[in-house]
Amino acid sequence: MTRYTLILVALFGAMTGIGQTKFEDWKNRGESAILEEDYPKALHAMEQAQRFISKDLNPVIEAEFYNNLGLVYYKTGNYKMGIEQGTRSLMLYERVGIDTLIAESMYNLAISYKDLGLSDRSMDYLLQAARIFEQNNSLLKLASAWNSMGNVCRDNEDFEKAVSYHRRALYTREKIGHVKGIADSYQNLGSAYLEWGKYNQAEFFLKKALHKKLSLQLTNVVTTYSSLGRLYVAKGELWRARSYLTKAYELRVAGGNSIKAVESLLYLANYYVSTGENNKALELFHQIEEIAQVKKDYQLLTEALEGQVTLLEQSDNEKLLVVKYKGLLVSRKMAEYQANKKEVDRLEIEYDVERKNRELALRRKQSKIDQLRFRQLLIVSVGIFFLAITAWIAYYFIRRSKRQIEHQKEEIEYLHHELSHRTKNYFGLLSGVLKMDRKQTQSQERVKVLDQTILRLDAMSLVQHYLLDDTSRNNKEVELGAYFSNLVNTLILNLSSSGVRPRFTHDFEKIYLDYDKAMRLAIVLNELVCNAIEHGLFHVNNPELLVSVQKEGKQLKMIVKDNGTGIEFTSIDSYDTKGVGLVTKLLQYLGGKLTYSNENGCIATVQITI
Repeated sequence: MTRYTLILVALFGAMTGIGQTKFEDWKNRGESAILEEDYPKALHAMEQAQRFISKDLNPVIEAEFYNNLGLVYYKTGNYKMGIEQGTRSLMLYERVGIDTLIAESMYNLAISYKDLGLSDRSMDYLLQAARIFEQNNSLLKLASAWNSMGNVCRDNEDFEKAVSYHRRALYTREKIGHVKGIADSYQNLGSAYLEWGKYNQAEFFLKKALHKKLSLQLTNVVTTYSSLGRLYVAKGELWRARSYLTKAYELRVAGGNSIKAVESLLYLANYYVSTGENNKALELFHQIEEIAQVKKDYQLLTEALEGQVTLLEQSDNEKLLVVKYKGLLVSRKMAEYQANKKEVDRLEIEYDVERKNRELALRRKQSKIDQLRFRQLLIVSVGIFFLAITAWIAYYFIRRSKRQIEHQKEEIEYLHHELSHRTKNYFGLLSGVLKMDRKQTQSQERVKVLDQTILRLDAMSLVQHYLLDDTSRNNKEVELGAYFSNLVNTLILNLSSSGVRPRFTHDFEKIYLDYDKAMRLAIVLNELVCNAIEHGLFHVNNPELLVSVQKEGKQLKMIVKDNGTGIEFTSIDSYDTKGVGLVTKLLQYLGGKLTYSNENGCIATVQITI
């Protein structure tokens, strides 16, 4: 018996060792790929390493691993997963209790939130990190935190605050004699003044940065050349601008940084446009187009094609103009898709943060209630050992505590109601802003995109209305029938204002669904009804629309049927690329699927597990 036990222990130890070896191997591959900036390869390696993480892994190593995993998720466009893994890393560092690692993790998360446009969240983490760096006298890292705060303010065009933070960073770096950091602070101050439109101050700091970087032989001197080129273009001193922009481009090409080189090319191309050298500008725009296509940077590709189209409109090369214009339309659509994907992730992250903050507040309230209950029990226990007067005192405290508990519960219910009400107002505010933008734009393509976004926001806003109206489910679940009926009627009203309105019939079983799932399913319904009205019922004399939601066991089945001409399965994706992509992503989250069929019209069937 003992021999068999020893064999099993040995086998378990061997398997654990093999798993640990595989984890180290894949982790090292991923870290090497990160250094090479090959982020798809790094993501594959890090995900493989995650499969072999041991439960008894050193928390610091585990936290570092999840920090790197969050980085590669973020770099490959999965912003939400990037934030989640970065937060997981922070929680592990907090468990270990090493202040400097906690602050560095907060700093990394702040940079991610900044890139997503969540400025308030970014500044919150940067301030917390700065306090820890200051307490630990980590002045070098404190200067980096000040610098990042300045960059956040620059993104928000609050240049006065940006300059203030960058000056703090400069003062700290001068205090510790960090010469490279001093050069970077000169650069940041010059860039802030440049964007602020204060060109004399910008020129002063940028020249100081150039002198310092050249004396230190720093590789990032190329950034200063580029900034000076942009400065002299803004000042109208074009001969100086050309010299600096050309130098920046040559350095970036020599350094092998193709994307940064493209940015310099773009500045040079715009410079040639301003000087009327259209042939040189066209040649540079074409080079930018080729690199952007390889890198799949559709925003950069759009700028290159827009530059070519503008110049070709002044020439006789109508054939090439048509080709470039078609390419521009495709590029704009892809750029909008990428921007929309990032915006969806940003909204989801923002919602997750708000929900977690709400849960944290509720837990704190509940903790207070638990403490009060503990005090009650203590008072009752003490009251047993006393006579009438002691019993009376205990009774008094119990009654007072009950009133406090009732007051706390009322506050919790009020917070539920207030949060839902404010969320509804925020959605309404955002929808109103987009409607104002829609009135001001003249591009039909942009009007269509804004209309779709407004309808999606309205679908998300309606769920807050039903949370406020029906408090019997504790602000957590929504009755789908009332929610969806109102949503479809609103869509019909908005989309059929200039034509015949479809006759809407519905068959809704009384089903309550979690708030989060209900909102996502509503967006799916929004897309399907929009497609039915815009494509299926466009030329139908007596349009009809049926929406059915039924529960079959653990499955929820939603049907959207119209009496149009039916659907051509080969053209489903052509309806609305962003709409189809959004529906696919939402149904993946809900564990559901979408199928189409034809029967006296088009039938779209959605099934999810509840």
